[in-house]
Amino acid sequence: MKGGSRVSNPAVMAQEEEDVRDYNLTEEQKAIKAKYPPVNRKYEYLDHTQTIIFKANNIPQLYNLTSNSIIPAL
Repeated sequence: MKGGSRVSNPAVMAQEEEDVRDYNLTEEQKAIKAKYPPVNRKYEYLDHTQTIIFKANNIPQLYNLTSNSIIPAL
């Protein structure tokens, strides 16, 4: 795929997905955020606007991923 941004190395993918943004959170907000694990998305957006790859273990999970991934694209 020309000009694609797909990364196949899991270590690199994890490093790229690590959230290092500064949200200017208060200490109380940081404590609440630390309680919850980061969101593990099992889909990725590709260069073409209508191309999304889904990775699911079963059909119900695939349906859930499909419906949840369309919201950020809107």
